[in-house]
Amino acid sequence: MPDTIFVRVYEGRLDLLRAVIGGAAGTPYHDGLFFFDVHYPSNYPDTPPLVHYHAHNLRLNPNLYNCGKVCLSLLNTWSGRKDEMWTPNKSNMLQVLLSIQALVLNTKPYFNEPGWASSAGTVHGEKSSQKYNESTFILSCRTILYTLKNPPKHFEDYVLGHFRLRAHPFLLACKAYIEGVQVGCVVEGVQDVDEGQTSSSSHFKSEVGTMAGNLVPIFIQKGAKNCEQFVCLGDAFRLAKANYTNIFKKDFYEPVQDQVAAAVSLSCPC
Repeated sequence: MPDTIFVRVYEGRLDLLRAVIGGAAGTPYHDGLFFFDVHYPSNYPDTPPLVHYHAHNLRLNPNLYNCGKVCLSLLNTWSGRKDEMWTPNKSNMLQVLLSIQALVLNTKPYFNEPGWASSAGTVHGEKSSQKYNESTFILSCRTILYTLKNPPKHFEDYVLGHFRLRAHPFLLACKAYIEGVQVGCVVEGVQDVDEGQTSSSSHFKSEVGTMAGNLVPIFIQKGAKNCEQFVCLGDAFRLAKANYTNIFKKDFYEPVQDQVAAAVSLSCPC
């Protein structure tokens, strides 16, 4: 089992388990935790397990519905080639978890939607994918916030340990996104992006600042180290957002945001 996947089985109900998958670096899900409840039906393994995603009413992937449904060929909840479907006595739960991690929580989830897959590699498709990644990262932040406040039962220590370890690199990525780096292009605080790639949107930068402002105090409260230096990110962008709300002029807002970003860069030791 990869160290980014953790599973607990209920002692009194061996037909039930709960799994958590860590979002991989380079994806809009990086550093997040995504929980799934699994039930083995009585005719398992002739039929696939039933899998429910802890969505918190958020749709952060075409394959993960806000009702908790997991749309995956291996689970027979989506059409696919015969070799992609559940095969009795061959398919297993580990394959399901690895498929969710690699094929669902991937670098460009926008193209998981069948109607959009054909646009991969086109200017329009890649632009839409970038915008989708920005929205997805914000939803992932909201998922992190909810998970910290309401960790699933029996996973409290796991959640605490994970974010104590990952809060700092996660916030380094947030800082880079506010500075214009695209989602998923920061790994362990190091930017990994081609010069030709476009900057993240102004709206996204503001939303990241807001989410950072919400997450930093909780990270600190939970015992994560070296997070105090990021408090200014949220404060600065709340100010920028307030200016935008009051004035409603894009030509005013963007220069103000640039000034705030510059101030953050100078004032923060991060």
